[in-house]
Amino acid sequence: MVDNETIEAIKSSPAAKQWEKVGIKHHQGICIPLFSLHSEQSCGIGEFTDLLKLIPWCQEVGMNVIQLLPLNDTGHDTSPYNALTANALNPLHLGFCHKEPIKFSKRVDYQRVAELKMQWLREHYQECGAEIVASDPFQQFVANNPWLQTYAVFKALKVAHDFDVWKSWEPPYNRPTEEMIQNFAPKEEVLFHIFVQFLCFQQLHMVKEEANRHGILLMGDVPILISPDSEEVWYHQELFDLSVEAGAPPDMYNKEGQIWGFPLFNWDKMKVNGYPWWRTRLKTASQLYDIYRIDHVVGFFRIWAIPPGNKATEGHYVPQDRAQWFIDGRDRLSMMLHCNHMLPIGEDLGTVPKKVHDILEEMGICGTKFLMSLKVRKTANSPQEFTPLSLTTVSTHDSPTLDLWWRDYPEEVQEYAKIKNWKIGPKFTQKQRIDILHESHHSSSLFHINLLTEYLALFPELIWENIDDERVNRPGIISDKNWSIRMRAPVEQIVSHKGLTEMIKNEILAS
Repeated sequence: MVDNETIEAIKSSPAAKQWEKVGIKHHQGICIPLFSLHSEQSCGIGEFTDLLKLIPWCQEVGMNVIQLLPLNDTGHDTSPYNALTANALNPLHLGFCHKEPIKFSKRVDYQRVAELKMQWLREHYQECGAEIVASDPFQQFVANNPWLQTYAVFKALKVAHDFDVWKSWEPPYNRPTEEMIQNFAPKEEVLFHIFVQFLCFQQLHMVKEEANRHGILLMGDVPILISPDSEEVWYHQELFDLSVEAGAPPDMYNKEGQIWGFPLFNWDKMKVNGYPWWRTRLKTASQLYDIYRIDHVVGFFRIWAIPPGNKATEGHYVPQDRAQWFIDGRDRLSMMLHCNHMLPIGEDLGTVPKKVHDILEEMGICGTKFLMSLKVRKTANSPQEFTPLSLTTVSTHDSPTLDLWWRDYPEEVQEYAKIKNWKIGPKFTQKQRIDILHESHHSSSLFHINLLTEYLALFPELIWENIDDERVNRPGIISDKNWSIRMRAPVEQIVSHKGLTEMIKNEILAS
């Protein structure tokens, strides 16, 4: 149950309308990197339609949120956080009847998947493209998404230049104008890429409708930053500060700091006419999701800027006036609440000023509580003392899984064991795993979401023998193992596994 004080605070917050849709209650869910999911019909990578099989299972076990990592078109990059576009979806996730299925392996073969899918899509366009393009749903899709033409021209140019960075393109393509976008030829190639997006949005929207029919909410992910080689930076260069790169200052985890390589926003230009770029981005996402994760929410307040060629330690915060951070952050989050109906949840992990957490709370926006963090446990004696306006999780796509944490961070495990009054043996036991997952679903947070693999690990036959093969991403390390994991078990095996279903229902979610 949620106490009356929390309910009244949320109802009087700026996010009140968003909460009306999702409900002021405890929400349980799973997080899935879609590329890692697969069914017996999918083709080498997780597909939108694979999610359909998970929906009734989530309802059965008592979960009502499916969280996804970003699904935007990444071109030849594998990271969902380094997309070519803030709006268009990744066609690699389209589900269809495959003429040439890719043999299952531990890793996603992105190049092979792209070759097969694009070949099929071009054949499909030749066969029925004209009929679909002439249809009312297609015409309405184009009318409702004014960003499509610019994206499609950019994608056509990317293909024509073998995906070279746009800065290397010859004039006039490296300095686009509205006239060039409207008169770009070949028009058929542009129409093809719009056609592909129509299919993508149609499929993911169908998934959302089916989820909502079962009482399941779909949660997306909106990365704060955008690739310098994206359509947005190409066409809206005035909205970005390309003189510096975003990153992070040194901290206890990265003594040298981090350089991410993304441009900063020119917030003053974006603010003209009320942040139209952000409004378009969020309006597009609201067609597909009920909730969205605000990646690196502190970046809306201040961000670490590094001049090109310098070390991360030689950067500085923008803006440099600390008082301005909180004025700007509140203004930008207010805009995000007013321009769409999705409920935002902030990712506020790491080094974040306390006032940022306070502002999120005042606005009715959940932050994130990392259950395994000793820092979090020391500020709240137990998860029952977490602020209700939060999401509790045991791991993220950037962190070790529970198995890896247990193996690689013995000092943290020992400290955590003291809190739990555990006697530590040589092995992470099933009982201890159940205890942690149960605790994550019974904190005082209103949202409780964990990676699907954390539940699959309850049964060895559902995960890989090498626990390193279950990690999604290792930040700061360039490796083909990042963003390429595939779940060992197909979704059909997961949803039909009686032991898993009963364990989640009766031991993890049950009071």
